[in-house]
Amino acid sequence: MENKGRNRGEGKIDYMVLILTVTITVIGIIMVYSASYVNSGFRYENPNKIIYKEIIFAIIGMALMFLGMKIPYRIYRGTLTRLLAWITFITFLLLLTPMGLDLNGGLRWINLGFTTFMPSELAKYTCIFLMSEALTKKDIDCRRLGDAGKFWLAPGFFIAMVAMQPDLSTAFILFCITFYLYYIGGIRKTWIFFLFGIGILGIAGLIAIEPFRILRVKTLLDPFYDPQGAGYQVLQSLYAIASGGIKGVGLGASRQKLLYLPEPQNDYIFAIISEELGFIGSLSIIFLFVALISRCFMIAANAPDRYATFIVSGITIQMALQSLVNMFVAVSLLPSTGIPLPLISYGGTSLVLNLFAMGIILNISKYDRRYIQKDKDKVIKKKYHKIESRRRNI
Repeated sequence: MENKGRNRGEGKIDYMVLILTVTITVIGIIMVYSASYVNSGFRYENPNKIIYKEIIFAIIGMALMFLGMKIPYRIYRGTLTRLLAWITFITFLLLLTPMGLDLNGGLRWINLGFTTFMPSELAKYTCIFLMSEALTKKDIDCRRLGDAGKFWLAPGFFIAMVAMQPDLSTAFILFCITFYLYYIGGIRKTWIFFLFGIGILGIAGLIAIEPFRILRVKTLLDPFYDPQGAGYQVLQSLYAIASGGIKGVGLGASRQKLLYLPEPQNDYIFAIISEELGFIGSLSIIFLFVALISRCFMIAANAPDRYATFIVSGITIQMALQSLVNMFVAVSLLPSTGIPLPLISYGGTSLVLNLFAMGIILNISKYDRRYIQKDKDKVIKKKYHKIESRRRNI
């Protein structure tokens, strides 16, 4: 019966999600080129090097997205999820070897020679698949305290590994993903405040023990507190957004990308979008993300089973959080941190994994309960008409 249900659902992917994903990715490629060619020319003596790499990553990501559309989502349960967890664990260990790359005070990248890889990006999806599988096991009840500890064991380990890199912002996103899945999985309401309190105390403690994080919080409250130090990036981002106005200064005409704004193609690409395309352009990007995230949540709500619901919900909340954090940092509503804008910012690991994740969502959209019900209704109507025609002939 399950195979028949799959056959009826084949081909019924959510084309709106596909169109929105491809549109945002194409816009990202255009904006990465516009934001990076000056920085790329200064750093690599080749203004096109960054965009060439981004296009290659986009092609690989698109290929994996279409592959993810074809692979039934149930195949990830069990062995593949455990294999993914081990691979993620090994990549974290590789950070401690000579392959680990320390940039800007953070040991977050693995040097593969031809490119770099961020284990923390893989850890996000590892936590999603581990939690999705754990929350759908019949012999485990997340409302029991003992079982709750099992849920947080693996995610808690990865959160701690990311926090020690140090990468507090990504660790916070991992915590939020785990907490959200735990919440929709049926957590006791009395535990919500307890877990939320632990998260807040943990973040406050990690901020308090690092002077540079305290400085970033002070800069959030007053961007001019350290204009040539911790507040430099934030001020340049605000200058870019303010100079964009309503219509922007024009595509490719940004002034802040002329080596004023660090990493304009990555952490602060939303500031470049706002400067070049103005309020209208930045609002359009926000609208595209809202449409994509809303559509994905709709797929989660109509998924064929709980496992699919958890997977889609986890991927969607991850993209929503990253989008919010990146944009809020650009407008100085959050302390400066290195969170990329999904599908838009430069970054091979993030782009490839996000596109593959969208392929998984598109595969799950094939089995939307609404489509299956429509197919069942069509079959019932056909049988009814056949019976009626036979009755009339008699």
